[in-house]
Parts: sequence; C-alpha cells; structure tokens
Amino acid sequence: MHCVLSRRLRPLLGVYLALLVGTARAQANEAWPTVGGECPSRSQVVSALERLGVDARPGWRLRVVDLTPGGARLQLSNERGEQLLERRLEGRDCAALAEAVAVIVQAHFIELAARDAFPARPAASNRVQVARAARRPAASNVGLLFGLAGGATIGGTAAPAAFTGQIDLGLRLPWLALVTRVAATLDTTTAQSESPNRVERRDVRLRLELGRRWTPSGGRWWLQPAVGGGVSLAAVRAVDVVGQPGQLRPLALLSFGISGGWRLWSRTGARLEAQLSYLPWADSYRITPVGEVARSPRLAAMLALGIEVEVAGRLRGGVRR
Repeated sequence: MHCVLSRRLRPLLGVYLALLVGTARAQANEAWPTVGGECPSRSQVVSALERLGVDARPGWRLRVVDLTPGGARLQLSNERGEQLLERRLEGRDCAALAEAVAVIVQAHFIELAARDAFPARPAASNRVQVARAARRPAASNVGLLFGLAGGATIGGTAAPAAFTGQIDLGLRLPWLALVTRVAATLDTTTAQSESPNRVERRDVRLRLELGRRWTPSGGRWWLQPAVGGGVSLAAVRAVDVVGQPGQLRPLALLSFGISGGWRLWSRTGARLEAQLSYLPWADSYRITPVGEVARSPRLAAMLALGIEVEVAGRLRGGVRR
C-alpha cells in the first residue's frame, strides 16, 4: 500500500515543485525593477532596460521611486543587500527619466565588468611598492660647481697681508647634502723678517675639502663648514744675498673653513669664505752659505669674496629640495 501511495504522489510532487520554481522566477522578475509611482512607470523602465540590453542579475534589486513635484530616485543593491548606487534624477518627462535610469544602470554594470576583467592589485602589494618608492632616493643630478674669489691672506706674525686669488671646482652630492671641492689659492709676494735676512715669499695652496651645506626651507641662502688638507708650495727668495738665490718648498697643510652664500639667479650666487690653513711642520728657509734666513708661518688666515656658478643642475643652496 505504501508503494501505491508513493506512485500516486510522485506526479503531484512534481507539479508542486514546478509551481514553486515558477513562482520564485516570477517574484525575481517582478523584483527587477521595483518601481514606486507612475513617473516613470514600471513598464517604461522595463522597456528602457530591454532596449539597452540590461538584464537582471540574480538577487540584485533595482528600485525606482517617483519624487514629487518632479523626478525620481534610483537605488541599486547587490545580492548581499549592499547598496552600490543611488542617484536623484530631476525632470518631468517620464520616458526620459526611464531612459536615464537604464543608462545609469548599464554604465554601472559596464564598470563592474571592467573591474572583473582588470582586477586591482592587492593592497599589500601596493604598500610594498610605496615603501620601496619611499626608500629610493629622489632623482637628482650631481651638481658641478665653479667658483672665483678674491681677498686677503695673513700668514704669520712676520708677514704682512697678501692679496689672494682663488679658483675652485666642486661637486654637489644632493642626497647627502655634501660638497667636495678642489681649490687653488695664489698669494701675492710678501716679505718676511728684516735686513740683512729679508726673504720674499709667495705661496700657492692646493686644497681638497669636504663640507656639508645647510640650506633653509626657502633655499635662498646657505652655510657650509668644511675641512680638508693639501699642500702649500712656497717660493722663497733671499733678497739680501748676492744673486738673490731661491728655492721651492712644499709643506703639508690642514684647512678649516666656513663659507656662506646667497643665490642671486637660478645658477649663480655670491659667496663669502673664511679659511684657516694650519701647517703642522714649520719649515726652515736655508740659503747657502748664509744658512737659515727665515722660518715658515704655522698659520695662514684667508678671507675672500666671490661668486659660485652651478654648471650642472639647479642652484638651490647646493642641495636639491
């Protein structure tokens, strides 16, 4: 008997399931779109969507509400109930409002399709790329600096001040705010000591320096302390000896200086420099057969004013900001 009832109930069960599926499909179709009001009407919105080929998505909801005195509000949500789109449309032409609803929904679906075709990179990857970019130093060219200056040098208590000319060539390293420079300084002839052992002395100093250049936020002026070393080439001539014999004496030196500048134009600035040269080993000037006629000074202080031109890059206090 149980088998007989099962055979009789099977057709009824099939009909019941078909009705359930049909009812669910009808409810889904009725839910796309849901229109509240007559301007636009549901038939107008459905026709506009069909003309553009915009099909309903399973579980998605499109709601269009008639607003008074004229216009409509569009709301689009996905299968999870998340509202993805909301627009307020103004107007009294019901057919135009329906067309606008269809165009907006179509554009949103096109955007979603593009996102699916070209997915964005994961956020973690973006963070790694940003971190790598932050660690990479800013692109900047090494600046080539050329300077000319003139001033005065005092070299020891026995020598008067000498006029000084200087020419220098430097490299600006923007990522370290450093400036390395090679400078050549030429002094005019000075006389040391007194008769009968007068000596004329002319110095040429060659220096290699390394300095750090500080520039304020505006970049108009800069300040640069520097240290270095080099050689002092002294041409010495005994004035009171017959024939006035002479010799060239090289001496090692250490240099300490500070300079400051003011940018006049984009690549040219004025520069004021104070330099102290220290000679660790004093030299004895000896002329045969007289013997020692003088001794070299231990210190030479220079003050010079000049210009600095940046041949490569842009002069912003020497450091690209």
